[in-house]
Amino acid sequence: MCWCVKGGMSSRAVRFLSQAFDWVTRRPIERAGLAMVLASFFSVPLYLVSKPFGSIIALARTGGPFPGEQSCGTSECHNTTSNSGPGSVSIDVDGVPISAYLYTPGETVEMTVRVQDPAQQRWGFQITVRDADDGCMSVGSFFGRPADTIVRTEGAGSGCAAGREFATHDVAKLGGSSGVFTFDWMAPVADVGPIIFAAAGNAADGNNARTGDLIYTTSESVDAVAAPPPPPDPVVPAGGVVLSTLVPSVPRFRGSRSSRYSVRASALSRFASLILTKQVALIRFLGARAWRSTNGAHRSSGSFRHKRTFRLRHLRA
Repeated sequence: MCWCVKGGMSSRAVRFLSQAFDWVTRRPIERAGLAMVLASFFSVPLYLVSKPFGSIIALARTGGPFPGEQSCGTSECHNTTSNSGPGSVSIDVDGVPISAYLYTPGETVEMTVRVQDPAQQRWGFQITVRDADDGCMSVGSFFGRPADTIVRTEGAGSGCAAGREFATHDVAKLGGSSGVFTFDWMAPVADVGPIIFAAAGNAADGNNARTGDLIYTTSESVDAVAAPPPPPDPVVPAGGVVLSTLVPSVPRFRGSRSSRYSVRASALSRFASLILTKQVALIRFLGARAWRSTNGAHRSSGSFRHKRTFRLRHLRA
């Protein structure tokens, strides 16, 4: 992101011009025209003619709160104060601002860095993700997009071991009032606690000099998705029938332990309810049968006494 080779001629161009001058002074004058053409070509700042421009920029220039991290606004780079202009740099995750993002271990998301400034016309960026403990360890992995973004790794330095990872532009974008860069990021496979995303955006004016460029920086602390709470214990009433208060939950991961527990508890609750229903139905059936049996016996006894009384009266008459 730090276009430290822009403005003036590179050392490569200076060496070439020196050799060309010696060659021209010792050779016929007709070769001077060819030397001038080649010299003018190499005097152009290197980033204008080099396609993989992101591969030559300085790393650890996001301005994030990490050991040894600098900004591209330093005097040896663009020589400007960060965030001093009317523009900005922002980070989105799957189309949502990073301030609203919570990472899920192992997931891969699409990230977008947007650099905007109404008065500028050339755009670049650099981003890194670090742990919140000491800021030395990169978290997760970047994946670039062809002809848009690339991924580079920084060596050891500033008290940090080698392996710090950065995503940056492949080629500086031109035109418009903003530049948008897209890449992928895979979260760590386990919850490592809070992590910090830090990005810097270069809004350049395209005058091929160190002057007139503006640097914007941003950083955001992101937490992991909260683990689901443990399921409540089942309620056991006085009757001894277990009435579970568990409800099926929507698992975040297919086949997770919490989802299997919820499904089993729900099945157990339905089975207990079915047994209770059957018991009630059986009690009602047995009660009705006993009532019919008792009522029939009473009727039979009353009919027998009536017939016996009628016969006695008939004999006495």
